[in-house]
Amino acid sequence: MVAVPIENLTLSKVSRISSGIDEMDWLWSGDGPSWGMPTGCLTLLGGEAGAGKTRAVCAICSAMMQKNKNARTLYFQLEMPMSQFNGKCGSLVPRDGRFFVCGEKELDKMIAEIRRVRPLLVIIDSVNKIAEFNNGYGANLIEEKFRSVIEPLQSHAIFITQLNAMNGIKGGTTLPHMVDTVFTLYKLELKDIFYIKVLDKHRFGPTGHDRLSQWEHKEFGAVCVSTCRLIIGTGDDWLEAHGEKGRIVNEETIGKILLGQTVEADAEPKTWFQKYW
Repeated sequence: MVAVPIENLTLSKVSRISSGIDEMDWLWSGDGPSWGMPTGCLTLLGGEAGAGKTRAVCAICSAMMQKNKNARTLYFQLEMPMSQFNGKCGSLVPRDGRFFVCGEKELDKMIAEIRRVRPLLVIIDSVNKIAEFNNGYGANLIEEKFRSVIEPLQSHAIFITQLNAMNGIKGGTTLPHMVDTVFTLYKLELKDIFYIKVLDKHRFGPTGHDRLSQWEHKEFGAVCVSTCRLIIGTGDDWLEAHGEKGRIVNEETIGKILLGQTVEADAEPKTWFQKYW
């Protein structure tokens, strides 16, 4: 590869995949009109053990597949046996032949499965369990291999990991550098409430404490309550883009949000913000 003047380079537009959840699409994007997961890119989701990472990602998978009717998801579940994962999360995702699960931990075999299944979304739960990870020393190899298959497929990959005792990404500083966006999941003291923030790393948009998505655990799964809250901080771009300041939705419609269905605004002022924050 030789150096060329920058004016000789082709300007390419970032293509995106809708996650089926408005606020997650907003987090993955900048403040412009184009929202969604950037294709050919990698996201890292770190969170405390038991906070809701797997359930949140299953909700994203479900909503994305509802939005994209021909899309496939490939979920590498490396933390528990397949039968246990089916019992824990099988009811949270579509069971129509498009949601694939795999327990393979060897990197080259994982890449081969991605090429075979050709998914639009790939989940790795968790990246620390990949055989070549080696306490973070193998992160660069993992990035290279995944980009080599994700980019031509125009897919997106989400790596799940845990937080260390200092609330930093477990596995050292190399892991966040290998991806395009880092999401961090924090559980609130309030029962069943957690949020996902993009604080430190985002190649396609801004970061900060107001770049967050709030979630709630329900019996039927984790739900992004993006349309059930007011924005904390200076999230005016979210409000402006959604066209309604503090859109109001009652709790009965949360299940529809999980499935990516359209919901109507409620007339009564029962916002998530007013109830929980």
